[in-house]
Amino acid sequence: MTVEKEYSWQDVPDEIYPTWAKIFYESQEGLNLSESCPVCGKKTLHCYYLPTSDRNKIIIEARKYYAKRSDFWQWCSSCRSYVHASALVPEWWSSNLSFDSSKLTHNPQALEEAIKNFGE
Repeated sequence: MTVEKEYSWQDVPDEIYPTWAKIFYESQEGLNLSESCPVCGKKTLHCYYLPTSDRNKIIIEARKYYAKRSDFWQWCSSCRSYVHASALVPEWWSSNLSFDSSKLTHNPQALEEAIKNFGE
C-alpha cells in the first residue's frame, strides 16, 4: 500500500499576481519559463495547458489560439505558488510531457512529479 504525501501548495499572493500574470501572458516558452518567480526569485516557473475542447483556430487581438477551452496550471517548483484556471490555448503551446492526466487535481503536484521524472 502506498501512502500519498501531503504537499503544501499556495495561491499566488494578491499583491504579486499582476506581475505573475504578465510573465505568463508574455511568455511563449512552453513548459519551462526562463523568467524568475516574482514570489521567491527562483527560475523554476512552469506552465501547462490541457485542452478540453476541439481544436479550432481563433484569433483575439492578434493572438492566435487553437482550442477554445483548456485547464491550465502555472506554478513555481521552488516556493510552490500556483494558479489553476481555464483559458484559451495559445497557438504556440506544445509539450511532450508524459503523465497520467487522471492524476491531475487543482494543484500542479502531478505535473511537478512528471517534470521530475521526465528524462529518467
